[in-house]
Amino acid sequence: MNRKIIIVVSCLILMSGCALSRDVVYLDDRIDVIEKKISNQKVSVEDSSKNIKGEYAKLNNRFDNLAEQIRRIDGRFEENTYIQEKNKSSSDKLTTEIERLDLLLADLSRRMAHLETYVGFNSDAPRMSAPVNTAPITAPVTNTSPEAQLYIDAQAALEKDDMKTAREGFGRLIKNYPNSPNADNAQFWIGESFYREKWYQKAILEYQKVIENYPKGNKVASAYLKQGLAFFELGEADNAKLILNELIKKFQGSSEAAIAKKKLDSSK
Repeated sequence: MNRKIIIVVSCLILMSGCALSRDVVYLDDRIDVIEKKISNQKVSVEDSSKNIKGEYAKLNNRFDNLAEQIRRIDGRFEENTYIQEKNKSSSDKLTTEIERLDLLLADLSRRMAHLETYVGFNSDAPRMSAPVNTAPITAPVTNTSPEAQLYIDAQAALEKDDMKTAREGFGRLIKNYPNSPNADNAQFWIGESFYREKWYQKAILEYQKVIENYPKGNKVASAYLKQGLAFFELGEADNAKLILNELIKKFQGSSEAAIAKKKLDSSK
């Protein structure tokens, strides 16, 4: 009985030994496969790590380049800002000087207009009894007649480049006071207003009214001169020369004739 048990146990042990041997072999094979996979994965991770490091190096280099470009742009911006501020300062000074000169010119224009109100374009004898002074022409004038005030207001509008108001004022003076000593002046300034607006055809017609309606007035020579200049502006040199030559013939020795001669000489 004992012997049979021993034999059975021995057989079981032998059988178990064979099974364990196969398991060991199987496990060993599995371990080899796993180690190979791990090894391959490690190589793959190392390759990926190298690629990532390479890409990182490239990105870092690009970042450094962009940073340098930004620094350069920022430097240029600061330089441009400085230049603009410097130019603005110069521009402000220039603007201030221009404004000062504009005020001075406006004051001189007012004084000239006021003198022309009483003296006339050619500095002839005073046409009114009011004294000549340098006050602005818009200032109240003591004992000024409605006729004289109408002329003064129209002259002021002309100096302010309000041509429409000036023409209306001069026109009313001519209509309401046709015998006024300033009627010929008013007609001349109507022509002048169109000339300043570069409406040369209309200016020529208005200057012609001065010549025809006021042949003994002090603006006839000036009307001839401005007609000639207007024809030059229109490109009609032949007509311009005829007018200026007629001026020189009729008003020898006048300042208008001298200007006409210079204009004819320069146009040859």
